Amino acid sequence: MIEILETMSPILGVITTVLAVYIAWMAFAANIRFKKHSNYTGAINQWQTVNQTILGDDNLLEIERENHPFGTLTLAETKKMYHYFCSLNIARNALVGLNTGHLEVSYANFYINNCANISFKDRDFIRINVFPRGYPVLRHEIEKRWELIEKEGNPICQERLITSRRSFVERVLGLVKNEM
Repeated sequence: MIEILETMSPILGVITTVLAVYIAWMAFAANIRFKKHSNYTGAINQWQTVNQTILGDDNLLEIERENHPFGTLTLAETKKMYHYFCSLNIARNALVGLNTGHLEVSYANFYINNCANISFKDRDFIRINVFPRGYPVLRHEIEKRWELIEKEGNPICQERLITSRRSFVERVLGLVKNEM
């Protein structure tokens, strides 16, 4: 019996070491994902503060209107554009949360579906004035939902999930890295 334990001891040592390295690697990877998520959503939240500041000040809206790079906007259209920046930033945070494993697919879809529903009637305006200022990955998700709304003639109900988490993450993972 002692001989068997002596023979097994190095094997158990190797197994224990491999397990410890695996656990350490998983913790490290989770920490990296959390830091990316926090840094990215933190930056978007800072933009939210800027957007809300601009929305609350007609002088700042006028500056933004004068400097808009994609044509001429009225003050009301500039305000509408900043409203959509705020809405899209919430949906983009949800998309990043899903991609980094910090948000369940049902919650991410809730935010993205809601954004698609409330922006559907202004989709041409958003394509021209909002999407060119960012949102490449989110744009794909919003456009896909707009097509569905147009096809069915109804807003997307919140219970409906368009993609599974696995296929969604596999498809978007590389693109989100470019956006982050």
